[in-house]
Amino acid sequence: MSIGTPKTTKRQPGISLRLWIITFAVLMLAALPVLPIQFHGLPLSLGTLFDKPPAVKVQTTAEKIPPHKLETPPVKGDNAACQVQLLESASQDLLAQISQSPVDPALQNRLGLVFLGLGEADKAQDHFERAVELARSALSGLSERGQNLQSQGNMTEASACLVETSRLAVELSAAHSNLARLYEKAGQHDKVLKELDMLNREGVIATPVEKTRPGAVQAHTHELTPVVARLLAKAEALMQSQQLNAAIQEFKNIISMDPDLASAHSQLGVLNALVNNKQGAVEELEKAIKLKPDDAVSQNNLGLTLEEMGKGKQAKEQFEKAIASNPRLVDAAINLGNLLANSESYDAARKVLQQAVVTNPKSAVAHNNLGGVLAFNGDTTQAITEFSRAITLEPNLASAHYGLGVALIKTHSYKDAVQELKQALLLDPKLSGAREKIEQALRKAGTAACATKITT
Repeated sequence: MSIGTPKTTKRQPGISLRLWIITFAVLMLAALPVLPIQFHGLPLSLGTLFDKPPAVKVQTTAEKIPPHKLETPPVKGDNAACQVQLLESASQDLLAQISQSPVDPALQNRLGLVFLGLGEADKAQDHFERAVELARSALSGLSERGQNLQSQGNMTEASACLVETSRLAVELSAAHSNLARLYEKAGQHDKVLKELDMLNREGVIATPVEKTRPGAVQAHTHELTPVVARLLAKAEALMQSQQLNAAIQEFKNIISMDPDLASAHSQLGVLNALVNNKQGAVEELEKAIKLKPDDAVSQNNLGLTLEEMGKGKQAKEQFEKAIASNPRLVDAAINLGNLLANSESYDAARKVLQQAVVTNPKSAVAHNNLGGVLAFNGDTTQAITEFSRAITLEPNLASAHYGLGVALIKTHSYKDAVQELKQALLLDPKLSGAREKIEQALRKAGTAACATKITT
């Protein structure tokens, strides 16, 4: 008897149950997320070859020593096993480093983030708490030592002591912030508040004096009050725990108390950008730059915001100012190079990125993007060199493997090209055009093989 077309009105045992099960199965299948279709045959695009630094670079109170952020992006599809393998490898590497430097809180923070990425929250918590313990212990002795060195007139060692204090203070702040966000994800709001309170009470602000360049507009040197210092610590912790609206309000409170604090305006500008208030971001970043005209990070962030607003010319000016203020700020050079390349000014982009790799030879993204520009300019040999260098520096940079694969096709190195393109696809399954390029390389390899046989 067919379930769909019963021949009698008499109720058959189990039929309604099976109909219900089939209906339920159909509904469940319809509710499943649909996998995105992989499009083939797309032309090579700038977006495939070029990487960008983070859209907004957060400038912390302790300059040039950004705290470790809690970043655990979801792993989906075929890439899951690869990501887990990478994280497990990273954990083993960090454990080896910790065995060599057991009292370094930075290593504990990083290992905590790795374990969090692996979904092992208990281990992550253990390492974040260990980072707090180590940083707090080291800081307790450094303060007195620095004062003694200063009183003895040993300014060189006193300065080194201050730098180390700054580093440890940021690690302590990072550990508290990571714990706060971990607890927030677990719904333990009382523990979140406890960690934020610890930040307030310990006052982990490494540099209590902010200086502007001599001769700058409203140039001044002023010392932060204890209240402002505590509010800054809390505001930065809120940023790291992704409580953006609360952080915005905290920075507004700080600015109302100390309107000439450039770093507060800079951070508020970053937050406005993150919540898509671009005009508010521009206003605050401009205020930060007015107070501190050589603030390269704010200039770079202003450039990014203006670029997103479609104001390419003004964005270019800000990236150039950022590079002039700090030639080692590789993000600004990469952003300027991308802006020029996307407007098809390849020669200008090449010059910017060539200088970037000279100034920052260990930047994989700079080498990768230079390779992309060289490829578009037809300099395949040099492009291969740059892509290879990027992979040496960062083996998991998918766009570098892709760029190298495409360049190798042009040199008829089809076997190596397929290997690089497959690696790119493994690292980023959604990479535009990778499958098409693999098929192209295989076709050309087959044609070349046939031509060789005919010749011989």
